[in-house]
Amino acid sequence: MLGAAVLEIVGLFAKQGHSGSSAAAVVAIVEKLMRFQPLTALTDNPEDWIEVGDGVWQCRRDPACFSSDGGATYKRNGEPGVIHDSAPYGNPA
Repeated sequence: MLGAAVLEIVGLFAKQGHSGSSAAAVVAIVEKLMRFQPLTALTDNPEDWIEVGDGVWQCRRDPACFSSDGGATYKRNGEPGVIHDSAPYGNPA
């Protein structure tokens, strides 16, 4: 079943007829999407954050990101000690 699924995806990609540069771009974008990662930097937009506990906010666009200040700053699971600033157009996610 896994092999058939991969072959179906590769077959569609091959049918699209990408050149070297467009193929690389499509692969990079599709990889991020398939890992459920955002394509653009996270911001402190209140619509992007949901309160999941008392004072704990989770990002709707990248569920691995948590904040204690509504998204102004956040930490990503797996990055101990790294704090990202998401105030408008902060560090890329």
